[in-house]
Amino acid sequence: MRYERFDDLSASQRRFDPWRALYNLERPHEALGLDVPADHYQVSRRVFRESLPLIEYGPADQVHNVQASGIVHFRGRQFKVGRAFRGYRVAPRPSQEDDVWQVYFCYQPRNGPLWRRPSDASVWSTTKPLKNASDPTPRRANRLTIAPRAPC
Repeated sequence: MRYERFDDLSASQRRFDPWRALYNLERPHEALGLDVPADHYQVSRRVFRESLPLIEYGPADQVHNVQASGIVHFRGRQFKVGRAFRGYRVAPRPSQEDDVWQVYFCYQPRNGPLWRRPSDASVWSTTKPLKNASDPTPRRANRLTIAPRAPC
């Protein structure tokens, strides 16, 4: 199947179904003591949700939607939080330092650089340039890394 090409998904599925049956029901696996995987399968007791519940933030949080490009607008600037957060909402919260903000997703702070405004400037410090066709002034974005996600 590795080098086969299919006209559509249903043709691919028709070819895949017999292989899956062979792999899971007939072919012995050394890691399973030469049993077939079906001998070890158990139905999960956990419920699978088709969609996650809306993430709620506190009443004092300033919640921002992450755009398709992974950008958030905050205090007149653009900051990059990452494309993994597209369509989700994040909440910048003040940190222990003055004029420094930490971005939260759900209940978890994002690891990485914080959003910071230097005391001697009126702009927020940033690390990566962003292009903005309508604004000739180069803007910068702060890239925040993604921490492991905890259940909300």
